[in-house]
Amino acid sequence: MGKKDRVNNDVVYNFRDLLKRYQKYGDNIAFEYKQKGKIKTVTYKKFAEDIKALRNSYFKFR
Repeated sequence: MGKKDRVNNDVVYNFRDLLKRYQKYGDNIAFEYKQKGKIKTVTYKKFAEDIKALRNSYFKFR
């Protein structure tokens, strides 16, 4: 499977739209980034979990 087959290139206008995608795409790759010379991947599901945890921690300390 090539990179073109793994990555969804649809336009996203805001974080809310991106977070909604985890329900449809779940374990597919949301984005990739390079850290210390290695390519890291983040799935839609992991990204949604991280954003929800960030949101919850924000409201916890307000």
